[in-house]
Amino acid sequence: MVDPHGLQQVVLNLLNNAAEAMGGVGRIDLSAEVAGGNVVLRIEDEGPGIPPEVQDQVFEPFFSTRARGTGLGLSISARIVRRLGGILTLERSSPGGTVFAVELPGGVEAGDGAEQND
Repeated sequence: MVDPHGLQQVVLNLLNNAAEAMGGVGRIDLSAEVAGGNVVLRIEDEGPGIPPEVQDQVFEPFFSTRARGTGLGLSISARIVRRLGGILTLERSSPGGTVFAVELPGGVEAGDGAEQND
């Protein structure tokens, strides 16, 4: 069981960040899979990426790479995911795009009826 409103807030924030990073042009992929009994959601964009020198700071409150950003979206999202028993990570980022992953305890194994999207 998961808080649907909290998870919705996290996914919408990640999707909005991806769209803003790409300036509204490009592709965003949202995928889900079961891995090790957990559910892993991935949001991947085709944006410019997050500079390597600031990647360790993206989850800190009030840190933003955008001039008008509040720097609260990712820190709040990470807190919500932790409250759900999971973890939000920046899997990778390069000039070709960024991938954030939300891993939540699922209590399921692949092949037991859980849907998987690639």
